Amino acid sequence: MTNLKKPFLNFREAKSFAHSLQLKSREDWLLYCKSGRRPMKIPASPHLAYKEKGWVSWGEWLGTGIIAPQNRKFRSYKQARQFARSLRLNGVSDWQMFCKSGNRPDDIPSRPNSTYLGQGWISWADWLGTKNVAPQNRVFRDFKKARAFARALKLNAQSDWKEYCKSGSRPTDIPAAPHKVYRNLGWISWGDWLGTSKIATQLIKFKSFREARKLVRSLNLKSINEWKQFCIQQKPKDIPSTPDRTYRNSGWISYKDWLGISN
Repeated sequence: MTNLKKPFLNFREAKSFAHSLQLKSREDWLLYCKSGRRPMKIPASPHLAYKEKGWVSWGEWLGTGIIAPQNRKFRSYKQARQFARSLRLNGVSDWQMFCKSGNRPDDIPSRPNSTYLGQGWISWADWLGTKNVAPQNRVFRDFKKARAFARALKLNAQSDWKEYCKSGSRPTDIPAAPHKVYRNLGWISWGDWLGTSKIATQLIKFKSFREARKLVRSLNLKSINEWKQFCIQQKPKDIPSTPDRTYRNSGWISYKDWLGISN
């Protein structure tokens, strides 16, 4: 006895039948096929039976309009990002809530970080247009331009800079930690950065112990108090105010020796 294989309906007729079932997903279709109600002229695997004969997607087969992610055509990265920024969302959680709301257009991906990877994607902050860009992705002004900006603020110390950064007025292309960002790109000191000419103690080049002591002894100071007053009023930059620390391992004996006091 010959086993004749009955032909299936053509794609359009079969699809029309599938639409009439009002199923919502491929899983629903599989359950329907298992129920035993599927006509013989309708294939259980339409994606195989109608391959290159009209098949597009399960969403198109069932009439749900749902298209598998890999088959969707999304807007270009710049166009999609422009749309995302227009929503004025504040973070990833807001974006996820928006996607769940049902208001997301079909040509805007719910996971842009995957869809546009290698096609322009930078960060969620860039996608949403927020200022919270991950440090490694920030683009700062070059050192000279950033320093000119910092000097224009006329701040007096590193502590003033920190307070300024906390105020929220700092532009995003000016780093809060310039000593780290510009470490090998021009950074000298906080005094240089702020334009105060102040140099951190560890960066000052002092006279040698003998040269410094010779100068100090020539002042004929009689006590440590007189030395402190001298430091406040007239001390040269290349003479340390705390010689006992600076010259601890390079000749220091005592303040009497430093000042040249015999008794």
